[in-house]
Amino acid sequence: MKANKTQQLNQSDLAAFNDNFFKAGLILSGMIPLAVYIAGLAPTVTFEDSGELITAAYLWGIAHEPGYPLFTILGKLFSFLPIESVAWRINLMSAVFSSAGIIFLYCSCVLWLRELKASLISITALITVLCVGMSPAYFSQSVITEVYGLNNFFTGFLLWILFQWRLARINNLTSTNKYYYGFCFLSGLTVTNHHTAMIFIPFGIFVIWSVDPKFLLNTRRVLIGTILVMAGLLPYLYLPIASSFNPLMDWGDPDNWTNFWRVVSRHQYGLDITKPRTLPVLLSQIGLHYRILFEQFGIVWMALGGVGLITLFFRKRKLFYLSLVFNVLTGPLVAYLTNVDVTIRDTFAVAEQKALVSVMYLPFHMWWGLLMATGLGSIVQWAIQKNFNRNLRHAWFGILVAILIFFGYSTFKKESMHEYYFTEKYKDNLLHTIESNSIVIGNWDPFVFPMMYYQHVENEAKDIVFIDVELLRRSWYIRMLQRWYPAFMQRSQAPVSEFLDAVAPFEKGEKFNPMFIQQKYIAMINSFIDRNFDERPVYLTIYSPIRPLESGIATNYKREPYFVGYRLRKELNHLVTEIPESVDVNFFIHSKTSPDRMADMIRNYYSILLAERAMIFEADNPVHALTLYERSLELVESELIRNNIYARYQNVLTHSRQN
Repeated sequence: MKANKTQQLNQSDLAAFNDNFFKAGLILSGMIPLAVYIAGLAPTVTFEDSGELITAAYLWGIAHEPGYPLFTILGKLFSFLPIESVAWRINLMSAVFSSAGIIFLYCSCVLWLRELKASLISITALITVLCVGMSPAYFSQSVITEVYGLNNFFTGFLLWILFQWRLARINNLTSTNKYYYGFCFLSGLTVTNHHTAMIFIPFGIFVIWSVDPKFLLNTRRVLIGTILVMAGLLPYLYLPIASSFNPLMDWGDPDNWTNFWRVVSRHQYGLDITKPRTLPVLLSQIGLHYRILFEQFGIVWMALGGVGLITLFFRKRKLFYLSLVFNVLTGPLVAYLTNVDVTIRDTFAVAEQKALVSVMYLPFHMWWGLLMATGLGSIVQWAIQKNFNRNLRHAWFGILVAILIFFGYSTFKKESMHEYYFTEKYKDNLLHTIESNSIVIGNWDPFVFPMMYYQHVENEAKDIVFIDVELLRRSWYIRMLQRWYPAFMQRSQAPVSEFLDAVAPFEKGEKFNPMFIQQKYIAMINSFIDRNFDERPVYLTIYSPIRPLESGIATNYKREPYFVGYRLRKELNHLVTEIPESVDVNFFIHSKTSPDRMADMIRNYYSILLAERAMIFEADNPVHALTLYERSLELVESELIRNNIYARYQNVLTHSRQN
């Protein structure tokens, strides 16, 4: 009897998964997102991590902690594609894997809806997964180089394979072990891309326990599963192997056990889960998670997800509990671990915090797609049971598809990067304005990481020295600079050696003197300036409103706000009164592509430079000062900065009229 039941179920499964509707949905769930992502793909490098990640992949190097070995290996493979720029090719990788994640999410929705005995399963699943694929956070990570596109793929894959195991186990099929073992291997493999994937291990255990509490009491099965999890972690071996070859990009220098563990455990960034916070703060952080969810999907899709959750409570209580557990692991737990500062009021800082944390919630956004499918499926089933006219049902689906198209269009218009040349324009403005042998000292990723890409991948500006003063606190970065700019670093050999000696106890976990380290750190940076100043122009790229340069650096020099950066000078005299033709800020004002927060930051940066330059000319050349202020006000995006600049502008205008 059991064999007959199994045989019947297998035949039923075969029929369901080979019908034309399912196959059409399967194809469309991958092809539609992929086509849209490629249409919106960034043509070149973007700000933040993109330049550093592309450079690490292209050079067989090591990216920032935790190293992202799997992403780096796959990125290198994509870099071999004989089309477009290296940046475009690795941007494409995000599009491909995010699309694949939607395919697996579609398959998961079909399994879920079949268990609920829903109607019109394929079209219901397709509509909801396309909504997930077109949600702003998911879309934004699918058109640039970032690790979250690959993470989307693994999230979809792991959900699907868990649901396959669950269905097989519930129906007493003999194929459960292969899904269990596949899940074990994949859960280890995905951790080598992003640590948030570790939530799938406790979640997988809960799924297995909820179906068959005795399944994991089999010692042999648990042992094999553990071995497979460890096998999935093997890409981490790439880190010490690659580092042993001293690549140009070698973040953390993980060629020994201490450095390897520090890279993998994200030692540089730290994670203090014991840091005290009040209950209202924690609730605000959790509330941010749900506000972000609402911002992703809006009222219609949120309502459908809510209907789905209610449906599960009354019809499939175990799936309801799975939803609650997954929500806790990917929502409140993430909110607790990321510990976002919800007390800040600066609009740019708020946007920065939300952007950094919203991508962490992508796994729950994908799960919300399952709930939306459940909600939509229950409404369709209710309409069929009530014998609604077929035309009315078609009209309902038509309205929903229209909403989806509008939703996707709105997301594409806002998040598309297909004309995103802000980083390229920033690079051109800088390189065409400063001298060819300059030293450029920056203190923030958007100023430094893109130049890593242009210098070490596109082979531009090879005679310019780019330095990140924040990374200079680490000995591995100094060793990287010695490989990048050997002659330059040799000129400051003594101060560099003194700093390395001072910071060594800190890096070894021994007793250290922070004041002594800071003293040697400042002395080293100043030596880079002092020992080259007479031969090489020195520029600072700093966004002073939120990241001012550290006290003690370049105190013997004056800063000239020189349109693209601060040029260090002995005296501020004989300054030019015309904006160089090489500086093109019009693109930032009139670009057809919606700027992201970093493009807005660069606009503010240029605006501040122009305004600070205007201050120098207020007394001797007020007409020129007014021109600079007017140009500055055209650029500025921050309301606070705008108000400050406008007040200065009005003051100069009033005095010039009186005189």
